[in-house]
Amino acid sequence: MKFFLACTGIFFCLQLFVQAQSDMDSLRYYIEKRQMANALPFVKKNFEAIKDISNDDKVYIAAASRLAGIYYSLSKFDSALVYYVQACERAKKQYGETSAQYGQLLVYVATMYTNVGQFREAGQAFQNATVILSGMKNSNKKAYTECLNEYVSFYLTIGNLNKAEEMYLSARKMALTEPVDTIGYALSLERLARLYRTMGFYAKQEAVAMQVFEIIKEKYGEDHYKSVPALASLGDVYQRRQNLAKADSIYRKALKIQQQVLGKKAASNIYLLRRIGIVNTEMGKYRVAEKYLKEALEIVNENGGEASPLYTICSNNLARLYASSGRKELAKLFFQKSIAIYNKLGLTLHSSRLNLLYDMANLLCTDDPAGAAIYLKEAMVTENKLLLQKLDFLSETELLAYLKEMKDAADNPYRFLLSHKNPEIAGEAYNSRLLISGIGLQNTRMLYQNMAQSKDDELAVRWENYLQQKSYYTTLLLTPVSQRNTNTDSVAALLNQQEKDILRRSAAYRNMKEQLTVTWQDVQKHLQRGETAIEFVRLNGQSYTYTEAKAADTVYYAALLLRPQDTAPRFVVLCEEKQLIAAMKKFPYKAAVNTRGEKPAAYDQSAANDLYKLLWEALESYLTETQTIYFSPAGMLHRVAFAAIPYNKNEMLCDKYNLVQLTSTRQVALRETHPSAPVSIAMFGGINYNSQSADTGVPVFPDPYAWVYRENRGADIDSFRFLPNTLTEINAIKTDAEALQKLPVIFTGGNATEAAFRNLGGDHSPEVIHFATHGFTLSDTAQSSNAGAPFKVSDNPLLRCGLIMAGGNKGWKGKAGLNEDDGILTGLEISSVQLPNTQLAVLSACETGLGKIEGSEGVFGLQRAFKLAGVNYVMSSLWQVPDKETAEFMETFYSHWFAGKTIRKAFLTTQQTMRKKYAPYYWAGFTLVQ
Repeated sequence: MKFFLACTGIFFCLQLFVQAQSDMDSLRYYIEKRQMANALPFVKKNFEAIKDISNDDKVYIAAASRLAGIYYSLSKFDSALVYYVQACERAKKQYGETSAQYGQLLVYVATMYTNVGQFREAGQAFQNATVILSGMKNSNKKAYTECLNEYVSFYLTIGNLNKAEEMYLSARKMALTEPVDTIGYALSLERLARLYRTMGFYAKQEAVAMQVFEIIKEKYGEDHYKSVPALASLGDVYQRRQNLAKADSIYRKALKIQQQVLGKKAASNIYLLRRIGIVNTEMGKYRVAEKYLKEALEIVNENGGEASPLYTICSNNLARLYASSGRKELAKLFFQKSIAIYNKLGLTLHSSRLNLLYDMANLLCTDDPAGAAIYLKEAMVTENKLLLQKLDFLSETELLAYLKEMKDAADNPYRFLLSHKNPEIAGEAYNSRLLISGIGLQNTRMLYQNMAQSKDDELAVRWENYLQQKSYYTTLLLTPVSQRNTNTDSVAALLNQQEKDILRRSAAYRNMKEQLTVTWQDVQKHLQRGETAIEFVRLNGQSYTYTEAKAADTVYYAALLLRPQDTAPRFVVLCEEKQLIAAMKKFPYKAAVNTRGEKPAAYDQSAANDLYKLLWEALESYLTETQTIYFSPAGMLHRVAFAAIPYNKNEMLCDKYNLVQLTSTRQVALRETHPSAPVSIAMFGGINYNSQSADTGVPVFPDPYAWVYRENRGADIDSFRFLPNTLTEINAIKTDAEALQKLPVIFTGGNATEAAFRNLGGDHSPEVIHFATHGFTLSDTAQSSNAGAPFKVSDNPLLRCGLIMAGGNKGWKGKAGLNEDDGILTGLEISSVQLPNTQLAVLSACETGLGKIEGSEGVFGLQRAFKLAGVNYVMSSLWQVPDKETAEFMETFYSHWFAGKTIRKAFLTTQQTMRKKYAPYYWAGFTLVQ
């Protein structure tokens, strides 16, 4: 009997073994074929058997991890989390809390927490895993790289783009450490492409996406399931290029490959289903779009539902579809639900939530403007907070690119105000304008100021290396392409990364951002009786709503006007840009067009009156008690000489108002002190443009030959001629300054070199730097002459403007030696010299106030260059200024300033003095900008 029972037991065990072996064979088969749904029952059975009969933690960990992995691949994130947590706890007990096994499982736990919306727990798990795996990155490099890549995804999900980029850099560095982890590197690049897309850097996204696709295609082939993410990124590229049919085809191909492996219900399909839906929405194929978007949302509902971060994304896509197809009530429902979920998850500063707020405002604009205003106001506040966050890690170049991409969204409040009067929106619009106007310039100035004051030795070394690299980059750009020994793009990329590294390390710089958080109420508090602040606005009037149509190229100019007694800023529509262009073409001083070498046209009263009607007439009713106007121009208004605009037959605006031009009216609220008359003055004039030497003498010509000199201070087609009145100008200022015990230094003849200017830089820069010379600002259009070719071919606006120094004719003709100054002091070179003690730069030359106009940043030209260098005030010209009268203007200005007037008052008094003697051509071209 015992023998029979023993045999029966053995037979039963053999049956169990055979069955278990059969189950494992089936499990391996389905996993190998990536048929996870079929594999799931066998994995569960295997786990239950091990849990009941095995006391071996290693076996348990493997079984629990296997089951969690199957649930993960099927997008059953809640179930996957349960088993990963169990495996993690056993691994901690079995291998220790600093082991690689425990660290790797923590990464999976953190990823599951992210997928189910438990972000606090996810962040803590990622932090712990990173600490563990970084300690063994040499022995377990792939695991550490995977951890960092997943950490990037986590930060992208919660909208922390700064940390996402930091983690990407770490992942990239680790993947490229020998031996190179090609797949880890590709995955890090895929995250980078997502980051760029989120930030609006679409050109960068395209380049990275193409790189990822080529890497994966070479490794696996285009039709392998591991190529799906790369195919998806490629589809994004074609969608962005508006090749929608091609994008749709690529997305469908990727989806087919993935569904063959993971099945139709896998959450991994959600992204591709969404993209197909979005593309078809854009193509107007609403039924097709709805089918795919609903399918995506159905999968989300089966895998966490509204608790999943994916729910808000899918419902938002559906809402936009319904809005585009005219089903407003459905759109409203989905938009509101998505916003509520973001609020519940604590992601109030997520960029996707911001887009939802704008979408909701768009939807309600026509039928419910009061409701639209609520969402629009919240969107504007959120936009400003996000922008301030980005200042912590975006380089100057990246910030400008970001501002360019956000321009359309920034116009939303102004488009709303075109149709609806709303004081609250006008107030928030003014606040946004205060933040955005010149923010790139102000941000860079704050960085330089902070670095000059920093006591951090390590940061100081990094800063010095950055400045040296920037100087090298400037030199490289000025070197003919055929003679460059380094690729400029690689140097620019290094500079960009150095700057970002410094931004992240400087806590003091981040604290300085408070200077930018100025509100319209702050400005109003500092306005005195009889003062008004005006922020001019340029906006694209494209349709604000989903359903109304309006010409996309209708650009308007408007004004946000603020007086001491106002309860909110006033929004005043002025004109269309095409009207302004037509008027400025007829304006007698040609400030808006290239006037190089032309004489002033005859004064045309009707043409001048056009500018008044377009830009000022609508404002007059608000200015009846105003004497002083602080204003910040926008767009083409940077090229308008406001002082010369007539308001009746015999009077101009400068006769009626004190016009104070600012980069932004936030400067009214910053209580900046008015500098007293200067002590140290450096002046350049009477320059020999044919050579650089130690000879300070200047050629003297008798009066009968004076006709050989140019009558203005602009650029000839081929060369620059001596300007006799520039020597008279600086000598007269020098005499007046010395009489008052000041310290003027002049550079003339061959001594007025670029090197002399560079040597003025540093903590003890002179209070005033005065240039009396030729200047140039080149438009984007090609020039016929070969002279100045090195500057005409550049697409950098700060290389397309400059001042002519000693020996400049040689450089203008491209004949300067490789390692010698060319005599052309470009805007880019000026911006690299630090002038923290300089209150005023006077650019007594032609067209020094012109340049390329870039959105909220204003003019990219010599003005910007000197502001980047640290100068507070810049006096520059809007057109070809005459030599003799310019010298008189400058001498008059300094005499008033030396007599005790402020810089602003001295400038305004000089305008009034010249106004009594000359037509506006001779004096109104000069502007003083703070």
